[in-house]
Amino acid sequence: MKRDNKYTQRILGLFWEDRLIWLCLYIMLYQWAIALVPYWYDETIAMTKLMLNTVVFAGLLFPRLPIVRIPIGLSVVLWSIYEELQQFQLWVPADSSTRIGESLLQYHPYLWLVGLIWLTYELFMSKVKTSWHIVMLLVLQFIVLGALDSFTPEILWDQVAWVMSASLVWLIALHFRTMKHKFPAQSSHTKRYAFQMTVSAIVLVSAIICSGLSMPGLAPIVTDPYTAWINAERFPVAGEGNGPGGGNGSGVSSGYSTHDYDLGGGFEMDFKSVMSVNADYRGYWRGESKAVYIGNGWADLESEDLKQATPGTELRAQNQLGQHVATRTVKQTFTMLDSKTYPILFGMATISSYDQVKGKHSGSMRWNGYDGELMYKPGADKAYPESYTIVSEVSVATPEEMRKGTVSRDYPTEGIKGALMYQYLKLPTEYSVRVKSLAEQITKGATNDYDRAKFIESYLRTEFKYTNKPDISKKVSEDFVESFLFEIQEGYCDYFSSTMAVMLRAVGVPTRWVKGYAPGTRDLMIDNRMPEAMLERMSDPNEGGTFRVTNADAHSWVEVYLGEYGWVAFEPTPGFTMPRLQASAGEDEQEQGAELNQVEPEQQTAKSDEISLPAWIGTVAQIVLMLAAAFAIVMLVLRWRSIGYTMRWVRFIGRRLTPREHIIADTELWLSYCHMHGMRKGKHETVREAAERWSREQAAKKPAAEQIVCLFEQAKYGHDEVLMEDWQQLKAVIREFKRTGS
Repeated sequence: MKRDNKYTQRILGLFWEDRLIWLCLYIMLYQWAIALVPYWYDETIAMTKLMLNTVVFAGLLFPRLPIVRIPIGLSVVLWSIYEELQQFQLWVPADSSTRIGESLLQYHPYLWLVGLIWLTYELFMSKVKTSWHIVMLLVLQFIVLGALDSFTPEILWDQVAWVMSASLVWLIALHFRTMKHKFPAQSSHTKRYAFQMTVSAIVLVSAIICSGLSMPGLAPIVTDPYTAWINAERFPVAGEGNGPGGGNGSGVSSGYSTHDYDLGGGFEMDFKSVMSVNADYRGYWRGESKAVYIGNGWADLESEDLKQATPGTELRAQNQLGQHVATRTVKQTFTMLDSKTYPILFGMATISSYDQVKGKHSGSMRWNGYDGELMYKPGADKAYPESYTIVSEVSVATPEEMRKGTVSRDYPTEGIKGALMYQYLKLPTEYSVRVKSLAEQITKGATNDYDRAKFIESYLRTEFKYTNKPDISKKVSEDFVESFLFEIQEGYCDYFSSTMAVMLRAVGVPTRWVKGYAPGTRDLMIDNRMPEAMLERMSDPNEGGTFRVTNADAHSWVEVYLGEYGWVAFEPTPGFTMPRLQASAGEDEQEQGAELNQVEPEQQTAKSDEISLPAWIGTVAQIVLMLAAAFAIVMLVLRWRSIGYTMRWVRFIGRRLTPREHIIADTELWLSYCHMHGMRKGKHETVREAAERWSREQAAKKPAAEQIVCLFEQAKYGHDEVLMEDWQQLKAVIREFKRTGS
């Protein structure tokens, strides 16, 4: 009968610590499956996840019955492989013994891989028994995940956080299981055991999350190995850049485009350095803008007002900022790091002048006042300036000012300016009704052009996915924007910027499409050391400095005409943040905490979402900690006497104690130690009675306990002199008590 009860307990008993450990192992292995997604076939990842999601229930049901759990696990491995092979249409039905043998031979790699993962699950559950095992396993995982995070494009911060949390909960569960084994009389019959364990784990993880979220953010002082490697230009150029962020076919690499009339397709990232920019403020380095949307891309105006530009003279653009609009002067020096010739001199926002053009070149500068471009016409040597300095006037208008200023439209409608503004509103004849209808739906409720632009910008940033290799096989519509919105629904900067420009035109807001470079990587190191001025600037990511710009930073965005506020840049591409200068701090409406390195590879997809935890997790963690603190205070008040032994020693702080007082204080601390280890003194028990009861339960501790009680009673109630030797003897006996039977 006793054996039957034991068997029933193994099946239906609580064993919450074993179930929790099994769940922690599941979380760890599942995070590894996520981390390996870029390296395994889709069907392998699917098999692994299906197996883990199913096996976890077997462990939760039978945590201490491997004889039942292992056959279930083997069956789940085979079923997971079969199920996913069918889902991916890779399963070949076997209708004969020969075909079955061939099938086993064909699918044996899946069997080995998924089976080994399941076997790892079982081995960890049965062999990892001590806290040192768990710590070493955690360290090993940190090393591997850290190497993958540093030397590959993958960002594995979430996986590291999950693995660390699971390991800590595992340690808690192991501690409770050890306590239950050492002190069965105190723990086996308590109904609060599982609840206490769960609450402890939740509070600890919440404390870790809150401490992590409260840490101040700081840019990295040393470049990680992966970034340093790619910045060393070890990646060859796959082909000439064919778009700010990509091209239209295989073998195309990122880089500044040579034509924009046929956008789309995929591209490979090229991290070859293009230029170094030393600027007063961080910004987007603007190149050319295009006004004419032709269905598959963009073209220049047929007639542009090009005037000779000389160094140091003021450059005035059409549709300049209103006189009352506040601006900030920004100086930038561009030093070219490649030998390519560009048709333009780059600069931030509205260029007002240029100077200090250096290098052996015979070209000339021409100013396009319509589009605010400083064009470069190469000479016979086809050379491009080695360096040049640009001065820009950048608006610091606030969002509220731009909202108020664009409630009514005041666009030129006559003369050259009117004809030019018409080009910024023009769409192809009989343009897509679906695109216009969607734009009207998104901007419904907006009372000014600034909000119309922000509504569409926000919609594109949140509803579509960034990738440098969109699946263009989904494309049905001929129009580039329409196919992106309703069919492909993923892409890179050219897709997002073109779509925003076209959708705003559909609701009557003038736009132009702009290409150039994102800010690049801030160069924090000068002469292999960190200057103090740079350390101060790191607190504001939009402060100036020196920026290293590569072909991977090639980018496109949108400029929207907002009347007296001129052409205002907007960033619809997810994972990118448009730096904005402010007259005062705290007015930037763009996402906070964006990365300093505005690179556009696939791994930057929704990067802000990948790096930070969801807001609700931090909120829940804070609530848990506040509830735990409130509960602790309430218990402290209600149960002061029961914890008195842990608090009485406070009265001795700041005093020089006598040997008698030392013995009394150390005995009280010893009672606290016993209390925390399951040996609790009853309310009506003396110290001697409690020690005798503990000695009956743990005979090995009896000699030490008797000596402690004798020394305590002598100091507490005796009249003989207590010497320092007596106190030293007590400390030695307490140490012996703690070592014995542990």
